[in-house]
Amino acid sequence: MGEGNAGEQGHGGAAQQRVSSSLDLRLDQFLRDLDDRDATDPAPLVIVATGDSWFNYPLTGNIPFGTTDTIAELRDQLADGTVMLNLAVAGDPTTEVLGVTKRNRLIRALTQQKAPVDAILFSGGGDDFAGDLFRFWLAEGSPDMAPEQALSPVFDNILAIVAYGYRDLIALRDAVVPNAKIFVHGYDYAWPTGKGVDWAGLGPWLYPSLHDRGWMTDTSPAQLTRGRAIVRMMLDRFGTVLDGLASDTVKVVPTKGVLGDNPDAWANELHPNPAGFRAVAARFAAALAGEFSDRRVRAPGS
Repeated sequence: MGEGNAGEQGHGGAAQQRVSSSLDLRLDQFLRDLDDRDATDPAPLVIVATGDSWFNYPLTGNIPFGTTDTIAELRDQLADGTVMLNLAVAGDPTTEVLGVTKRNRLIRALTQQKAPVDAILFSGGGDDFAGDLFRFWLAEGSPDMAPEQALSPVFDNILAIVAYGYRDLIALRDAVVPNAKIFVHGYDYAWPTGKGVDWAGLGPWLYPSLHDRGWMTDTSPAQLTRGRAIVRMMLDRFGTVLDGLASDTVKVVPTKGVLGDNPDAWANELHPNPAGFRAVAARFAAALAGEFSDRRVRAPGS
């Protein structure tokens, strides 16, 4: 979320090609895993995930070692035999995830004939809101103005674009894999600490805009509480959008609040630390187990 990925059809040349090649390799591995699946044991799930860095965070906290994200942690919590493809790319907004190129790859994954897909996991919206463009969603403010006055009129516009993306994903599911269930989430209440991934030149994604628009003067505890109230308001508005899309086949996984009120649960402004991602993954595991009670979903002891 917020990494500013150039996208497969954007600028970036070699980086763009690396993203495309990586996703194609993931899809090829998914198809091989389906070939190797025990056809006599239909109990484990077949899952396709896509989205942003909450599903694809190639760091451990802020350290360039290993991968800790919701999907990486979820793999350890699901039963042996589960086959899961992760097409998420850190930094992708919904317009990129569901744009033509990545949408077509997603369709190839969903329509393969080796085994029906049971669940689609989607993490989207964060990169439509956060980053340098975050200032567009904020009105001009001052230290004496209430946080409730912080949202600009165009925030509704970006919410509408994100909502359209979700509806487009639901329509795609209905058209190609109508029996699959969709699982989405609304992130958690981030702290605008001004902390990014300094060594990689990534972030911060929230504080600079809040400071630029006059809503925060520094990252003292009082100012953090003020900035977080604005972030909470935005995420609650986003949550209302998701709740409006929920149905028997579209499930909103309750991730808001899972990290509590401790800034130390976050590796940086946008991403939980490994324990935080593990807690988010546990919410997804519980949601999957609840919806597929007749299947073997969770790993023993998870």
